[in-house]
Amino acid sequence: MIVRAFKWLLIGCLLPLAFVCSVLVSAIGDIPAVENHSSIDPESVAQAKSIAKRTLRQYANYNAYVILGINDKELNNLINLASHAIPRLRGKASIDEAGINYVFSWKLPTNPVGKYITAEGQIPKSFQGLDLGSFSLGFLTIPSTLINWTAENLLNIALGDNQGSVFMQSIRTVTTYQNLAQIHAQPPTDLKARIAKLGQRFSSFSGESDLFASNELTKHYYQFLSQQGKRLFSQRPVSLVSFLNPLFTETQRLSGDNPRAHNQAAILALGVYLGSSHFEKIIGPVSGSEKANGQTYFVTLAGRRDLRLHFIFSAVFKILSDNGISLAAGEIKELLDSYGGSGFSFADLAADKAGILFADMATQNDLQARRLQRLFSRSLEERHLFPAIADLPEGITKTQFEQRYQHINSKAYKAMERQIQRRIQGLLLYSQG
Repeated sequence: MIVRAFKWLLIGCLLPLAFVCSVLVSAIGDIPAVENHSSIDPESVAQAKSIAKRTLRQYANYNAYVILGINDKELNNLINLASHAIPRLRGKASIDEAGINYVFSWKLPTNPVGKYITAEGQIPKSFQGLDLGSFSLGFLTIPSTLINWTAENLLNIALGDNQGSVFMQSIRTVTTYQNLAQIHAQPPTDLKARIAKLGQRFSSFSGESDLFASNELTKHYYQFLSQQGKRLFSQRPVSLVSFLNPLFTETQRLSGDNPRAHNQAAILALGVYLGSSHFEKIIGPVSGSEKANGQTYFVTLAGRRDLRLHFIFSAVFKILSDNGISLAAGEIKELLDSYGGSGFSFADLAADKAGILFADMATQNDLQARRLQRLFSRSLEERHLFPAIADLPEGITKTQFEQRYQHINSKAYKAMERQIQRRIQGLLLYSQG
């Protein structure tokens, strides 16, 4: 009797597991839904920025009924930018009379089954609110009721205060025709208060999060930098390395068995002190009453304030995210500059790449973390930290960029990128010797 009951229990457990495995296997293959990412150029980045601004401006028009429109070219442009920032993701979308059709593939870690898992579905047009529709994972179709319920509850959990429900219910209709989709929405009357409350929630979350090194460590290194500033700001300009040498000498003194955590906290403190106080919204308050003053303006890298900011921002982004996202952010910023700003600069890109590699060396493993501390404790010079940039092209306009490099996946651009990478990796700080 016991054996029979055990047998049925085993069957009851194994059958659902076998079903799930068969679904996953049917959705996995060696060919992605989209073969290659499209190239990113300055125009596509500027278009994405314009879409985001347009959408936020319209939706934030409090108490007004708004119509948000997007065509399939704009939609695919946004997906392509996401794919560039998240290299494992590939996708595409199309808009027709029935709705918004999409297919996404995610590159899997090495396994014996296949390289990509693919999901596809449709967000149908609707005159009764937002319907996310069903989607298919292999031979299994997940119904729209489950998709809508899951999405709403995940948003409520993430945003709190039923914000997910409020957002989804604010969308009244979704219409599509030819290659255009329009979302008709009625933002809540208390939208401004809800946005403020949402900001408080994220600030609270970041302050309590254990995702980063202890805030007490970051506070200590911020205070240390502040003390160094009082000593160094009598000089003008001040090299960034003048802060890095004592900072990582201090991490060496205090880090004990955990050099990576101390290096990480030091970089986050550096980001707040010599980068932007806005980083405190992510990592929590660390500056207290010791706010950096306008004298940080005179801190430079290679004699330039903008390169110091590129270096520090990229290092912090590396800590806050992964290498792919931070690099994409640097490239996108440069492309935006070429669209009517300061122009695309390979010197700025060198600072982005050096900042990413600096943060990687500081936190990759205990051996590298201690090596970095040891090198800074011996008083490095800028030439050990940052490559020669005098011959790197700068101020490249959109037209010039397209004529010389076409896009960031072209051979000409990749050649410049490799040259910069070689220069950085040949420096004392980043060499493996």
